[in-house]
Amino acid sequence: MLRRRLSLMVTVCLVVAAFAGSAWAGTQFSSVNVNNLVTLVSSYDTSKDSMDFIRLNKDGTAETKFFRVKSGNFLVVTDVEFLITGGTPEQFVTLDLLIVKLSNLSKYTVPFSKSLRLDAGGNGSANVTLNAGFVIDTNARPGAQISAPGLIQSNVQIILHGYISS
Repeated sequence: MLRRRLSLMVTVCLVVAAFAGSAWAGTQFSSVNVNNLVTLVSSYDTSKDSMDFIRLNKDGTAETKFFRVKSGNFLVVTDVEFLITGGTPEQFVTLDLLIVKLSNLSKYTVPFSKSLRLDAGGNGSANVTLNAGFVIDTNARPGAQISAPGLIQSNVQIILHGYISS
């Protein structure tokens, strides 16, 4: 009897996992053209209060201008990766991703925040898949801030993955 229940539980779990995996793939990317997939890497501009992002081309080269969403489109951010090096050992660091208003760079919202503790070498990393993602329109740009006293922005690498939608 116990063996039958266990077998039934395993079967139900596998069916639910398969359904959830196919539902995720169907809702996130099945209708996205490969040309609309976006990878953005952080770049610190000292004239701004927050990091900005540059798009990587299909061949792996970086564009020369900061990324902006074109008129009539939206950027949907689905995944975040970041790497911190050269921080204070065992220090807690918080990454805030921002949606920065282009009309007033001091106005922004924080759709994503992640904290982590750096290791004994002052390094840390995270890779997060966002269940629903967040959307940036043509009136804003992606940005990021790191809250860690003494950590310089050049020691932080952030990669955003997502897609362009109209």
